[in-house]
Order: sequence, then structure tokens, then C-alpha cells
Amino acid sequence: PLRKAAAQARHFLIARAAERLELPADALKIEDGLVRGHDNRSVSYGELIGSETVRLELADDVAVKAVGDYAIVGQSIPRVDLPAKATGEPTFVHDIRVPGMLHGRVVRPPYSGVDAG
Repeated sequence: PLRKAAAQARHFLIARAAERLELPADALKIEDGLVRGHDNRSVSYGELIGSETVRLELADDVAVKAVGDYAIVGQSIPRVDLPAKATGEPTFVHDIRVPGMLHGRVVRPPYSGVDAG
């Protein structure tokens, strides 16, 4: 179902871009978050959707991309985050220290019904 939902969203974005760019849908392709035409004009997903909430019914007959055509899915990517995690480098927001920083904490009672004050 996830592959079909992604394919349907892709078809929806291409159809919407075809209207916006006044090009046939088969002249469009998706690259790096943009729907691009053969004339190199493009429109981003955000420009196509804006603040609209889009709800699509999942169609049974939507064409999914062939596994051989995948460019991202199934590819190994370098885990550049692992060395910092292994050495404990401060990379999380709660590890940040700035001059003059104040610290606050919620003090909770040991059990319900007790005044922590």
C-alpha cells in the first residue's frame, strides 16, 4: 500500500504541475523535489500544494515505479552521524551551552497527591 500511495501522490503532483506549467504530464519528470518540464521550467511540491490539505483515495490500479528504476530507495548511504554518537560529541539541542544560559526544570513530587513545594 505504501508504494501505491507514493505513486498516487507522484501522479497527483505531476498532474497539478502539468496544469500550472501548461505542459502535458508525459513531458514532466520529478527531480530533487521539483516537477520539471522538458523546457527546464519547474515547480516545487510546496508551490503545487501550498497550505492546502490534499486527501486522495488510494486507487488499486495506480502504476508504481519499477524496482529497477529506483534512484534512492535501496541505496546505502554513509552514516555520517555515527562517529559523533559513538564518541558522545554534543550534537543534540540539550547539549548546547551558551553564555548566560539559564536552566529550568520541572520538579515533580515522588507520587500523586503530594505537594512538591
